[in-house]
Amino acid sequence: MQEELSPAEAETELQLCLDNGLIPTSHFRKELKKEQRTMGSIRYVLINGSITKKAVWDTKRENWKYRIEGLEPDGKWLVIIFCFSEENEVILITVYSEKNPNKQVTRKRKRP
Repeated sequence: MQEELSPAEAETELQLCLDNGLIPTSHFRKELKKEQRTMGSIRYVLINGSITKKAVWDTKRENWKYRIEGLEPDGKWLVIIFCFSEENEVILITVYSEKNPNKQVTRKRKRP
């Protein structure tokens, strides 16, 4: 069983895993098309967004799911649900848009 990461730890791990690969599930690809977004905008949110909520345990897949959210370059507020693979890759589970809760641009974070 994987250990649950705090939001800050998950953000750090996510940045380290981005170069190892993004694995979109079929559901994610379907929702990405529905939202009319590109993988470029997804990568932007993964780099610049924030994880503000605790992880949720997925009993079916036996892993922790994390939620990152933020503005993508065109100004749409996106929420991305993902988990980490055993190979330090990021598995993209779903994506959807929400109303921007902050009404402000997310901060840009430098990658380690």
